[in-house]
Amino acid sequence: AEKAEKAEKAEKAEKASPADKAAVEKKAIQLIMAGLKDPEAQANGHPYIPEAWAKEMKPVLGSYKKFVSSCAQFKVVEGEAPGKFTVHLNDGKAPPIKPQWEKLVISAWEKYLTDTPKAERQPADFVAVAKRVATTGLNEPSAGPKVPAKAGSPKPSPKAAPAKEASDDKAAKNKNKEAAPAAEEPAAAKPQKRKAEESGAAAEKPAGKKKKLMKKKAQA
Repeated sequence: AEKAEKAEKAEKAEKASPADKAAVEKKAIQLIMAGLKDPEAQANGHPYIPEAWAKEMKPVLGSYKKFVSSCAQFKVVEGEAPGKFTVHLNDGKAPPIKPQWEKLVISAWEKYLTDTPKAERQPADFVAVAKRVATTGLNEPSAGPKVPAKAGSPKPSPKAAPAKEASDDKAAKNKNKEAAPAAEEPAAAKPQKRKAEESGAAAEKPAGKKKKLMKKKAQA
């Protein structure tokens, strides 16, 4: 499919008359010059390319970089990476040179777009990291917001926990001591109950003997 497309474009370029080619060239230059008026058109380090270039102009004029390089109206400035360049008007003025840090920020943004799935991209996250680096430094670990301690609140002492545990153990021992006599009361009550039963039995025996004696006297 690619070979067929290339063959079609080559055939179209060959069939284009000099007048047609000149008309396409003129239109391309006008579109490029109009697009370069926007200062943000090449802010990402990539060249401005008219939307109509791929379908209308490339089949006749060929590679975009080769075309703008061959035009006296433009000059090409190579970027910091292979394949990256920008196009500028050849008006004798030097194109604005971006500082290195700005280029690195652009590269970082492009890396973020490459590493982050499209559905998860949040420009606010990227900006938040940039702000953190600018305010806290490069070596600051990523962390949530710090909550300031309330005024007057004492810091917990490392010795406070053992002291509290000792106090709890002492209270538990005292509670066990108080509960021990209560548990022993039923055992102490048993001998008293036996004495009461024995005394009751002893009282019943004389009464029984007395009744027998009275019965014998009555019979006599």
